[in-house]
Amino acid sequence: MIEELKSIIREQDASVLEGDEGAQFPGGGPWFLCWAWANDLHKRLGSRVKQYGFDDEGNPTSEIARLAGGHDFAVVDGRYIVDGWAANVECVHKTGVLDLEDPDHFADVARLFGDPRRWKDADFTIECLAYVDEENEADLRNQLADRLEAAKAAIAPAI
Repeated sequence: MIEELKSIIREQDASVLEGDEGAQFPGGGPWFLCWAWANDLHKRLGSRVKQYGFDDEGNPTSEIARLAGGHDFAVVDGRYIVDGWAANVECVHKTGVLDLEDPDHFADVARLFGDPRRWKDADFTIECLAYVDEENEADLRNQLADRLEAAKAAIAPAI
């Protein structure tokens, strides 16, 4: 699946059209803006894609938030962060695909995207809606935050 998602990012990048308004995705949206990458992915994969977003004040541990002031990105199948913007525009991640169930990816998830509980639901009109209800154990953001915390505790030296 990871290779398939990397391929989709390459397809997204290859589909960009140059015009009077600069590089644009075929369905609209500027290539250089993160929300446009998430929106284009949603157009390609439909309901498999959920968009999240955050700003630098709401998610200060995110490297991307500090770099760009905020960020929108996609999660596919509730498991994979797919972020062509991170790979092709800002070049802060080599592939732009992170598996939220792979502990080897947790360090990059935490570094780039910060605290999952600070991710807001977003829709594909560039509007962030609300933070997660921390009581909702079924929410992906709470599950991921718990896994990240457990992984960090497992590698921390015993005191």
